[in-house]
Amino acid sequence: MDALRYSPTIKRLIRQDPPEQLGRPTRLFLEQAVREGRVDDARQWLDYLALEVGGIHYLLGAWCWYMVRYYLDRIGEASWPDLAHESMAPWLGTTGGLPGAPVATVICEGSNAQHRVEGLPWPVYLTAGDKRFLVTLGTPAEQEARRAAARVELDAAIAAGDFGTFTRLLDAWRGEDRFIHDVLSDWVWALMTILGHHWGEAALGDIQRATEEPWVTVRYAAIRNITPEESLQLSSEAHRGHFAGPARDGSLTIIDEPDRYVLRLDQCGSGGRMVQGDPVVGNGSRLDPPYNFMRIEGAYTWTWGLRGVGAYCSHCAIVNQILPIEWLGTPMRGTAFSDTATDPCRWFIYKRRETVPDEAFTQVGLQRPTSTQ
Repeated sequence: MDALRYSPTIKRLIRQDPPEQLGRPTRLFLEQAVREGRVDDARQWLDYLALEVGGIHYLLGAWCWYMVRYYLDRIGEASWPDLAHESMAPWLGTTGGLPGAPVATVICEGSNAQHRVEGLPWPVYLTAGDKRFLVTLGTPAEQEARRAAARVELDAAIAAGDFGTFTRLLDAWRGEDRFIHDVLSDWVWALMTILGHHWGEAALGDIQRATEEPWVTVRYAAIRNITPEESLQLSSEAHRGHFAGPARDGSLTIIDEPDRYVLRLDQCGSGGRMVQGDPVVGNGSRLDPPYNFMRIEGAYTWTWGLRGVGAYCSHCAIVNQILPIEWLGTPMRGTAFSDTATDPCRWFIYKRRETVPDEAFTQVGLQRPTSTQ
């Protein structure tokens, strides 16, 4: 368990491997513990694996909530059924791996909704909570009961050293987590598309600020004084939770350079997957039918001055650079966005403020504060 240790700064357990190892999927550590009969370690790794994914589910659910509120506060509460249908029904079955682009049937109950597609094993429920949407497979109570029962079975397989049963159960567990993740991230881009079409793509910069700043800046306040190494640990954890990598197992490549760490995402499990299509499920680019998600035609500070950036991907300019520069005086991460669908994107975490290049500021229309010279 040496790689998984408590961080006094982050205030919880987090992987603290050497930099080049942080891109290895957490499942590998879990499976090794099961094989070696380290029962307590295996259970702790399973808890951490759930935390990686759960953190991303939470953030995506918060962003969706703020976007839904942005729309309904301006258009009216009565438009929720139409928004729930337009933003998810056309593509949900495709994201679930069904052929033929089946359209979901939508039932709204107050601020909540359920989407049913023949062929999916569960209806997908959207439950509006405290400034976040909870996406569950079945009702929240049904999912909680199903997950609790699965955890009992997983713990029993760990205790028995039954690796075959354990991996079968874990595959099902991870499959559910991945589907929820994909629904949430696809829904983010779908909502951005609707907002962009309604108010115009040029407004998306301000709309993103309004819908991201409330939850992003809370995170910045909590990690204001983290070290570059801790920033790398958090960033790597996030991409593992996004199911990065060609096998969607949470893998990424980390390169330790003298002045920075480079996170090479091939592919990113959110924007990269959506632009390229899912290599595991086999569905296509979210720029194509039945998704037809928005690509930003103009060049803006929040698209790094580039044209043709997928609306979802543009949020990296805001959360990696614009907001942290404004709040902390320096980027949280630099970004090298690839406008070629098959090329990896890269994130940069600089080891010292003075080594952050001017480009990390100017590509998002800002200047380096004098205090960071």
